[in-house]
Amino acid sequence: MIGSTTLTAGGSTTLTAGGSTTLTAGGSTTLTAGGSTTLTAGGAATGVRIWLSIAPVDGRRGFDTLAATVRAALGRDPLCGDLFVFRNRSAARIKILFWDGNGLVLYAKRLEKGTFRWPQAGDSSIALSGAQLMELLAGRETGIVNNIGCT
Repeated sequence: MIGSTTLTAGGSTTLTAGGSTTLTAGGSTTLTAGGSTTLTAGGAATGVRIWLSIAPVDGRRGFDTLAATVRAALGRDPLCGDLFVFRNRSAARIKILFWDGNGLVLYAKRLEKGTFRWPQAGDSSIALSGAQLMELLAGRETGIVNNIGCT
């Protein structure tokens, strides 16, 4: 059903596809894409962070190969609950990988026209705010500066 398709995996993960798509990971991380796009990612209590991989990856990669990329190229743990954002070489597709406490979740988006505006940086990844991720998903300029919020 368009507009009311819901997939629930694990206690608190909900993906709804249709007019407005909602992806919820963990206790308080919510990603909504569609007609009205909003993102609330983590907070002080959950510590969810959003990591943007600077280098493009093969767009055919799935759960396991993206998780291996998180470990090898980004030096992070894909099972920590953070969101990891990747793009393909043409920058027309992105994938977001995260662990919801019960399994890996993979969110994908393809632009019909244009490309995602990806920042250039010297590091392998940079941290984003929820607002910056939503700007990126919408295809708009994000104002991302190298190493925002990185520790």
